[in-house]
Amino acid sequence: MARFEYLEARTLRQAISLCQRHGDQARLVAGSTDFLVRWRLGNWRPQYVINIQRIGSLRRVSYSARNGLRLGALVTVETLQNHPEIRRRYPALAVAAASFAGVQVRNLATVGGNVCNASPSGDTLPALLAFDAQCRIVGPSGERWAPLDQFFTGPGSTILQAGEILAELRLPPPQAGSG
Repeated sequence: MARFEYLEARTLRQAISLCQRHGDQARLVAGSTDFLVRWRLGNWRPQYVINIQRIGSLRRVSYSARNGLRLGALVTVETLQNHPEIRRRYPALAVAAASFAGVQVRNLATVGGNVCNASPSGDTLPALLAFDAQCRIVGPSGERWAPLDQFFTGPGSTILQAGEILAELRLPPPQAGSG
C-alpha cells in the first residue's frame, strides 16, 4: 500500500488552503468509508489525505418553514435516517438513508461524501434530487451555489474545481401534500 501524509483541517478556510496547496495530490476525507476501500485497492493513491471531520460548521442540520432543510456536508447518513425534521418533512430521504449499508457505516458515512462520490448507485442521491437539493460550494474564489442535478458531470465526476469543497446541501421547504 502506498503511504501518504495525513493532514487535518479544523476550519473550512484551512481545508481550502490545504486543498489549494496540494492540488491533485490530495484527497479529502471525513467518514472515510469509501476512501479506505479505494486506497487499499490502489484506485486512489494520494500523497496527502486531508481530514475535514473536525470542521464543526459542516455538521449542522437545521430546518425552517421559510428556508427548508440545511444539511452540512458532514451530516452522517445515520442522522439523515433519525433526525425528526427529516423524518417528518423529507421522509423519502430518511428511507433512503435507512437502506444505506449497516448502522456502523451509516454512523461514519456523510451526506457530502455520498454526493461527492457521484456514484450512480449513491443511496441518498435520488431523494436529494427529488427534493431539488442545492449545493453550496466553497473555494478559493468564494462561494457559489449549484443545483444538485448539475453537480454531477458523470460517474465519479462533479463540477468541483481545484480547492473547492461541498459545504452544504439545502432542500427547499416541501410543498403541501408532498412526501
